[in-house]
Amino acid sequence: SELLEVVNNIMGDIQDMAEIGYLRRDGSEYEDNLLREESLNNIPAISEIFSITASNLKNTSEEGRNSRVEFWRRTFVQGIESEHGCSEMFSTLFVKPRAGYYSFDLVLNPIDGPPPKDFESSASNTNCVTSLLAALSVHPHVLSVKANFPIYHGWNIAQKLDSNRS
Repeated sequence: SELLEVVNNIMGDIQDMAEIGYLRRDGSEYEDNLLREESLNNIPAISEIFSITASNLKNTSEEGRNSRVEFWRRTFVQGIESEHGCSEMFSTLFVKPRAGYYSFDLVLNPIDGPPPKDFESSASNTNCVTSLLAALSVHPHVLSVKANFPIYHGWNIAQKLDSNRS
């Protein structure tokens, strides 16, 4: 479907921008050559277009940053602009179209979480989820980002919620 193609393009763009952020922060000669050769040329890093971190990229001293800037910088460094790139989160996310196929939900950790060895690169890592939200918010094809209450609660919680409604 068209919506799935758009979502795949958005996720691909986000992963490319995240890789750029990691490569630029790493700064080795290998990464410079890789950037020149690959199709990643002229693609901004997420941290470069996310407003709170963009203006503070050149300021690397701890004294010059406020706590919000430091929070977002750390979120990107330990999230999608990290070496692992939140690969487990991207490989397991599930796209659920909404009515009319004009919007969609991203279901993270659809199989009740990752194996322990993949925890750092999964949606169980709050830095992965938070940096994904920031990346979605700056993507030109995304109009709004909202968090919804999870649909799946597990039987015990769902039964408790149902009994409280009666």
